[in-house]
Formats: sequence, C-alpha cells, structure tokens
Amino acid sequence: MRDNVNLSACSAKPGEVYWRDPAKRSPPVGRKLLLLTDGGVAVIGLWHKDGGFQAWSPLPKRIK
Repeated sequence: MRDNVNLSACSAKPGEVYWRDPAKRSPPVGRKLLLLTDGGVAVIGLWHKDGGFQAWSPLPKRIK
C-alpha cells in the first residue's frame, strides 16, 4: 500500500524537514515557529533564548 502514496501535494517529503540548532542558525525574531522543548515536545510559539527550547523549525506553508 505504501507504493500508492502520492507525495506530490506535500510541501516537504518525509526526511527533508529537520529541527534547526539555534547555536548554528539563529531563529527569526517575532515569528511563530515550531519549537522543540527541552522535554522533547513540539509546540508552536515565539522563540525565547531562555524559554526552555532546544531546537526550532519554520511553520509549514499551505498551497494557496
């Protein structure tokens, strides 16, 4: 069944999206992001340096 999956409508195929390390790539200021907490839970919010986050990723975009 997996061979019949149509991934052409996906904005990013599985395995192409990664969490970004804030020490290597600073997150944008004042923008909503996917945030990975120190406990390993993904949340949506604004990045705070001392907010208890270990990684970030931009929000996915919709096809308009």
